[in-house]
Amino acid sequence: MTASRHYLKLARLLLTAVASTPFVSCSEHSPTQPGVGGASFAIVILSPNPQTGQVGSTLPPLRVQARDAKGHVLYGEVVNFVVTGGGGSVFAPTVVTDVNTGVAQEVWTLGPVAGPQSVEARLIDPGTGNPLSVATFTANATAAPATLISAQAGNGQTATVGSAVPISPAVLVTDRFANPIAGVTVTFAVTGGGGSVVNPSQATGANGIASAGPWTLGTLAGPNTLTVTKVGLTGSPVTFTATAVGPGGLNIADYRGDGQTQGPGSTLSIRPAAQVTDLSGHPAPGVQVTFTVTAGGGSIIGASQVTDANGIATVGNWTLGAATGLNELQAAFNTGTSRGYTVFVASGRCDDVATVNVNEFNLALSSGQLPSNGVNAGRGFFEGTQVIFTGGPIYGTDADHLVIGADVRGVFQDVATTPVCVVGTTPVHHTFAQLALVAGASGPPGLVTTQESFAASTSPDNGYVLLRYVFHNAGAASISNFFAGFVTDWDLLFDGTASSDAVTFNSSLGVGEVTESAMATYPQVLGLVPIGAAGNISFRGWAGATGNGDDIVSTRAGYFSLLSGGINTTAATGDVRELMGLGPLTIQPGQSVVIYIAIVGGENESAFSNNVAAARRMAATLGFAAP
Repeated sequence: MTASRHYLKLARLLLTAVASTPFVSCSEHSPTQPGVGGASFAIVILSPNPQTGQVGSTLPPLRVQARDAKGHVLYGEVVNFVVTGGGGSVFAPTVVTDVNTGVAQEVWTLGPVAGPQSVEARLIDPGTGNPLSVATFTANATAAPATLISAQAGNGQTATVGSAVPISPAVLVTDRFANPIAGVTVTFAVTGGGGSVVNPSQATGANGIASAGPWTLGTLAGPNTLTVTKVGLTGSPVTFTATAVGPGGLNIADYRGDGQTQGPGSTLSIRPAAQVTDLSGHPAPGVQVTFTVTAGGGSIIGASQVTDANGIATVGNWTLGAATGLNELQAAFNTGTSRGYTVFVASGRCDDVATVNVNEFNLALSSGQLPSNGVNAGRGFFEGTQVIFTGGPIYGTDADHLVIGADVRGVFQDVATTPVCVVGTTPVHHTFAQLALVAGASGPPGLVTTQESFAASTSPDNGYVLLRYVFHNAGAASISNFFAGFVTDWDLLFDGTASSDAVTFNSSLGVGEVTESAMATYPQVLGLVPIGAAGNISFRGWAGATGNGDDIVSTRAGYFSLLSGGINTTAATGDVRELMGLGPLTIQPGQSVVIYIAIVGGENESAFSNNVAAARRMAATLGFAAP
């Protein structure tokens, strides 16, 4: 009995000792839950479960209690909180249940990956470290706000011009943890090379990706760019690049405008054009052609051109160099897979005599003479028949300061032979010459004179040749009492002879007219038409060549008297001459005066009248200001 009381007392002391401490060793309890340590213990979740929160955020505390099989709360039990999904974290992985409440509490910060995440609360056997009971917390982690945009696919591709790249460009929109964000609308815009996209505005899908759809490159070989923009996102704008290459095996050749000859410094009347074709000779549209001056100086406008549906690329214009000689223009292409070039040649040339033969007239024109004396005399034709032997400008202020371009007697010859340059051929044939005086000739001091001709090939402007004389006062003193006009030795050979022509003044038109005497048989009419912004008309017609008919112009004073004498309506028959002019005019220092002389022809009186009107309209269009 003594021994029994001893052991009973010991047992009571042990129970008292155990009861006096809040920590109960789970290892002292032999029953365990199946698979986790026996059915005698459980860990119970007290806080809301499951939860939802944004990735990277901290959720409300996780709270659990440890209980025995009868549901009694156990105090001082060790609980481990372990992240088992989503990559988050807990503040203190090992927690002891509170001695007063039996609650173990932990802070859970969600991981960076959107989606399901989990934490296990494990009631631990202190003796073995094994879990006696496990409870699982779950959470749905949602993505953070959209922060980043980046290229997802389709950058740095190559495709044939005008075709779509193999991979449609796409961008990825994510939060700061790289989670894809849906529903973000981005803008796709072609920013270089031309071309187009199917989806200029597109919202990201569930995977955070927005696609431009097929990106069709431009029609020119070279770099193409596509920009994707979303305001507020880091990485915006995203730029995609692609290279457009042309088809291989292309050829280039001169199409038009090669081998032209015009005056130095002039703009060619026919713009050079090159044609690009494939190996089968079919036109290759959409190929960029670059024109470059390679010899002779000069310049071009519109150096970069694209071939049209016929494979043709035309330079804006080509102005030749200032010196006579060879000029070259290269037209080249490079599609990335094919390249080539061709060369256009032009000659910068001015001659002593220019032929003006684009309409009903065919005239040999030199500086200060039309046609000209010597071997070119008589080279003035209308509708294939000779009508002019010679002619030329006449201008000055008095007999001592008078320039005679063509003397009908062949005595006075004041204008030197200087080059006449063809500076255009279409749509108007255009020549230019700087007039100079021979030694001993005396014009108004300080006067500089240029001569131009204009001849159109189409109606209603194909019945005349328009001469423009620009008189510039380069001196320090005014030039006053200035008269300018034109004198012509007419030889109308419609009837085969020059001795039966007639010259009269048509007061209704304000011009002289030259016809055959037998107008019923030969109704053609020719004449000179002076056109200016100011000045009075002078006219005189007479018959010369035989007798003393030309005595009225045997002196310079005689010529100036006709030029400044107003209108003399006396008619004449025979080998006739005509002088028409304008004046008096005053040219101030530094100023210019423009006077036109139209050489007009018509198949009859009505046609002549219409052509006179057309010449006056053309002069008004060209204007009276110095070019």
